[in-house]
Amino acid sequence: DEDEDEDEDEDAGEGNQHMMPEQQSLTGAWQDNAQTPVWKVLQQQLMAQYGQGQLAHYTAVTVPATLVWAMSAQEQKILEPARRDGKGELNIHLIGSTYLYEGLSDWSILARASPPDFHTVNVHLILGTPFQRDGKVQDKTGESIHFDDLPSVQAKLQPSFAQISPKKKYGAKELRSKTCRSFTHGSTTVKVHCHEKLYQNVMNEVPTPHLAFMSNPGFPLPYRRFYDAVLIDLLEKSIPSVISAEVSFKRDKMEELVAARGDGHAWSMVSASMNREKWGNEAYQCSETVKSYGATVNLQASPFPYAYHDRETDGDAWLVKNAVVEFFSGRAAGPSNIEMLATPENGIDDEHVIEKADQEFVSSLRVPVSQPFAQAMRTWAQQEAKGCLHAGTVKDWVECCKGISC
Repeated sequence: DEDEDEDEDEDAGEGNQHMMPEQQSLTGAWQDNAQTPVWKVLQQQLMAQYGQGQLAHYTAVTVPATLVWAMSAQEQKILEPARRDGKGELNIHLIGSTYLYEGLSDWSILARASPPDFHTVNVHLILGTPFQRDGKVQDKTGESIHFDDLPSVQAKLQPSFAQISPKKKYGAKELRSKTCRSFTHGSTTVKVHCHEKLYQNVMNEVPTPHLAFMSNPGFPLPYRRFYDAVLIDLLEKSIPSVISAEVSFKRDKMEELVAARGDGHAWSMVSASMNREKWGNEAYQCSETVKSYGATVNLQASPFPYAYHDRETDGDAWLVKNAVVEFFSGRAAGPSNIEMLATPENGIDDEHVIEKADQEFVSSLRVPVSQPFAQAMRTWAQQEAKGCLHAGTVKDWVECCKGISC
């Protein structure tokens, strides 16, 4: 059964242009998107609702607000093709989602801020590791939300509505009860669909997306080799795609970054971090990997960052998820065909080493990848894992990755 959260939308009329941003109908704002981007109107409304200081510490707004940013900033590439097909539906794929991050989004934000051309927005969450912890999850007051008895294996599950209380622990049963719902605002309904598979196993079963979104994909690390097939599919079909990447800062710099709200100063901060850390920086390594396929990548500081701190694991550093957003759509004209490479092999004498390794890591190493992905992985190793530079077998990679993040 599907539940619906219904809210009355404001009438969209000529008066919108005279309203304060926190009063303006987001549906009506789309008619002026070229002059006043809808994502900026949404940003003002969210700051008015949660407070400028608190907005960046609330998990639930980050993903849906960033999807609105993408549609607003890339209206011609994302929305115009969907408008031309005349179905009134928009399809969005969230690839590599986790139940505890993307799944805990307030999808009513997307329903409220979607263009009036679409009566239905289908959000397909592709959850290969649905219960994987992806940073601290906080409610709108900044309190941590706790989870209990969640599966540790890559069971596949789905999302929920983030208006949940930090006063109790949420297990798999409670999370399931809040997932796969419809969120209606005015004449627009966001339908959240659950897919308990890897993207490669579901991409031919779901409608072709008008927009794809990947949060912290971590490629080209060896553990993320399965993203090669994802990138090839998105690029060959010229699917407008967004990568959301994180950065790490001390508290004062974190506060400076989130206060900048994605403006030029925010970009100067995150780009300096990228240029300093190079392949040790997720935003840098993801953009360079996509470029290796012959694609153009547009980067900017995100207007909707999410900052949190876990002293036990992060020390003095604050992690800012969704600090950088990267947009790409297809490959440049005239690039060569993408060459696939052979899968790494091992002799019988290597099996005792492999059996002791993390089997998920071994499975990733045995995924065949393309030449562009392999080259990006080698370039990453040249800076971050020099012991892996000449690794050629699964055993080589298992041994050279001991003690480092692969």
